[in-house]
Amino acid sequence: MKEQGQKNRFDVYKLVNYMEKVNYIWWCLLATICFWLVNLPLALCLLLLPLTSVNLPFLLLALLPVGPAFLALLKVLKQVESEGSILRPFFGYLCRETKSFLRIWLPVWGILSLAGTNLMLGQLLHFSETIQLLNLFILVVTITFFLNYCLLRVFYPQAATVDGLLTTLKLSILKSGRYAMSFMLLLGTFILLSNVSIYLFFFGIGLVALLLILNYRPIAEYIREKTA
Repeated sequence: MKEQGQKNRFDVYKLVNYMEKVNYIWWCLLATICFWLVNLPLALCLLLLPLTSVNLPFLLLALLPVGPAFLALLKVLKQVESEGSILRPFFGYLCRETKSFLRIWLPVWGILSLAGTNLMLGQLLHFSETIQLLNLFILVVTITFFLNYCLLRVFYPQAATVDGLLTTLKLSILKSGRYAMSFMLLLGTFILLSNVSIYLFFFGIGLVALLLILNYRPIAEYIREKTA
């Protein structure tokens, strides 16, 4: 009887522990809503404007707040278990981090805008397949590098910008599997949720951020061991 009681207590403990993880569904929803509030022009462009060469400048301008908002999203989801809230920490991170983060985000935004524009014009003007593949490669590499740099900033906020860029570059070689997995998680989540658009809109960004954090933790541990 005593052993049965211990087993039941253990099972209840596990159940409570599992139920606590359900909170992440709610946190992902709130974090994604915060992200779209900051990026409301982008949401309107995606919903109301067809993707054409005429509307492309509006879409590119609407992408400007995406970088700082995504960094704040990553930070708040990493700390949410200890902080217990989403709204105030998210906008707090956004205010504190945006100014310094623009030094990285603006060049990234420029490269993404140029490569994306070239891809669209290539479809209209029938550029060679080699040029199209080159622009697609630039897009994938830039997005992957940006995601991993953001994660480094989340796990090691004290790192200097130059050190962070060099460390991210080294990780692309030393931890290439998990490094490349960042883009695959982004693409896979989009494909998985795109069949039900409402899930993609309300949970997609938050779910991507959460999966990126989980994937990066072994890399963060690797960095800690190497720098200890």
